[in-house]
Amino acid sequence: MKYETGTTLTGSHGKFTLTDCEVIGIRESDGEETWLYTWSTDEDRRVLTTGRELSEAIADGAVLQHQ
Repeated sequence: MKYETGTTLTGSHGKFTLTDCEVIGIRESDGEETWLYTWSTDEDRRVLTTGRELSEAIADGAVLQHQ
């Protein structure tokens, strides 16, 4: 799923701000497109997650806030 840049993800691993998202050429087992999200931290570190990893983080209690 496409999210706007600036969206934040806050969870047990800290707070991340979305800087980019794109569909990559791999399909999920259910046939859905795979999204790759690029996040930045307050320390200007880059973190990459897939849509599946993002869903798992939200299921574990992380909060996604749209801008």
